[in-house]
Amino acid sequence: MVGPTVEFSHGGVCCGDLEHSIRFYCDALGFSVTRRLDIGSSFEVLTELPGYRGKVAFLHLGGRMLELVVAEFPEVTGPSERRPMNERGITHLCFNVSDLREVCRRIEAAGGRAHLQTLTETAVSDIVFCTDPDGTRIELVQVK
Repeated sequence: MVGPTVEFSHGGVCCGDLEHSIRFYCDALGFSVTRRLDIGSSFEVLTELPGYRGKVAFLHLGGRMLELVVAEFPEVTGPSERRPMNERGITHLCFNVSDLREVCRRIEAAGGRAHLQTLTETAVSDIVFCTDPDGTRIELVQVK
């Protein structure tokens, strides 16, 4: 394809408690924090939220970046339950793991939930959904 290049940069997750979410993603999934920012009025246009201010943490894992965002004004809204898979928009984050049960245990210990009723075993992998403390779905895949 000729033209401008496009490269995936990161995904962003809005959370209710930034410090809790940082601990969750670092302790349960092995991310590390590489940068933190306070964001303010210069992001009003971008966020389309007048008076916007908040905090951001950039986390890295194996060359991939995740941005955790907490809005301080206006406050974070929306339910903290996992969304149905048939709602428009991003449905989940996915991670390949070497030990599905151990990562589920770490997710529970870090304040998330492992939804073991979703465990699906196929010929090539075992898959389960978990959720972070804010209800964001996390898919774990253990390749056989």
